[in-house]
Amino acid sequence: MKKLIILFTVLFAVPVSSQITLEKTYNNKDHAFSLLQVDSNEYLYAYYNSSFDTLTLYNLDHSLYYSIYIPVVESGKKYYIENISRRLFNLDDKIEFAMTKSGGFGILKILQEDGTELFGCDTCDFHNSMNYIGTEAAGTSS
Repeated sequence: MKKLIILFTVLFAVPVSSQITLEKTYNNKDHAFSLLQVDSNEYLYAYYNSSFDTLTLYNLDHSLYYSIYIPVVESGKKYYIENISRRLFNLDDKIEFAMTKSGGFGILKILQEDGTELFGCDTCDFHNSMNYIGTEAAGTSS
């Protein structure tokens, strides 16, 4: 037992050092940079630059994969880019994403990487539509 304690003491007392290496830096003032799973076995880094209205996708080795121009519907408004994927909204191999603007009546657009609009709603009322579903469900139970 004494040998076992000495052995564990020697093994865990050995100094171990490691170093974190910086792979790449990005100008990220919007805090809109993240790692995404866009397909079943495909990951990309995504960076949304609201100043230039671009969504830039990078491979895992930080090389440029694709840069997408985001069409601005109302200037001066903040847009959110969500659900970046390859086959969520249709079955082709193009990257697609949802663009939303909230606050009062919102805008919802489903766009592909080439700018093709798959779905668009310029006056979506997200809050009331959610309340309507909840009210209808509550109304049917009484």
